[in-house]
Amino acid sequence: MQKYCLTTLLMIFLGLFGGQRLLAQVEFTTDSPVEYNNYIVAEQEKVGQQFIEFSNMLLSNTDVKANEAKRLEVVKHIELSLRRLRNMAAFKDGSQLKNEAISVFEAYRDLHVNDYAKIAVLVSNKESSLEALGDYFQMQVKAEKKMMEYAVRLREAQAKFAKAHKLTLLQNDMQEQFDRILECNVYSREVFLEYIAVAKVNEKWWTAMDENNVEEMTKQRIAILDAAKLSGLATKEGFHGDQSFRDAAKARVDYYVRLASGEYKELADVLGNPKRTKEDIDFVNKFIDDYNSKNLDLNDKFNVAHRDLKLKSLPAASGGK
Repeated sequence: MQKYCLTTLLMIFLGLFGGQRLLAQVEFTTDSPVEYNNYIVAEQEKVGQQFIEFSNMLLSNTDVKANEAKRLEVVKHIELSLRRLRNMAAFKDGSQLKNEAISVFEAYRDLHVNDYAKIAVLVSNKESSLEALGDYFQMQVKAEKKMMEYAVRLREAQAKFAKAHKLTLLQNDMQEQFDRILECNVYSREVFLEYIAVAKVNEKWWTAMDENNVEEMTKQRIAILDAAKLSGLATKEGFHGDQSFRDAAKARVDYYVRLASGEYKELADVLGNPKRTKEDIDFVNKFIDDYNSKNLDLNDKFNVAHRDLKLKSLPAASGGK
């Protein structure tokens, strides 16, 4: 895979758009269909690398200013690529591939100007509640599915161009990596959303317990069971056959279901009894300790499974599996 120097690209950007006098870019002209296609692919790879960096940054970084700076950097790189594509001469039999590439890159740019601007803001709030985290993942899934659709559009245009000129398209490792990371991101967030749908109801049960609201505890206990029935985790396929992350999420949901079917009901009965005994209080305290320990264990396994899933979507050179 060809490596690109970020510093060099930024220097080019400053030279083109800074306060200096601008020089017109020389049009890219060739009679070779291979060179013509590869020129577009090179721009696609540059944008893909920037997107991968931004996507990984959003996953691990809650610094709004840093995320916004990276988003704007991605937009600048897309604009640079668009400038180069627009300055390509049409190929001798037409400009269909060029025009489709421009259309797709414009869609990439608009996605980062609009959708990802909203996502970057949501990142700062995603840790505040499961509801906020769910909103964040919903928007991420929507945006990254759009990115996948745009990538398919461009590949179809390239395949059509290759067929017209009797070319054999070679394997593009960068594009395959781009697709794999997008697919992994969408999959992992869909699993998260299935888990969150049940977990946020479980949180409401604990809020009711803290408030000693027995009626609300009963209501939310039943709601946990109903939410679990609607969960798609049991039937969701693994990521390329690997079900470990799905299973880790399902284990957490299954735990909440087990509690809602047993201990949660017992606790409501205890807290609803005004004549609680020392044994009752000991039962409640032991349950809370057991819950915290078990929930922490399940959470650790869930996080390890998610980390392993992400590593499988990365190239070996980046620490992937």
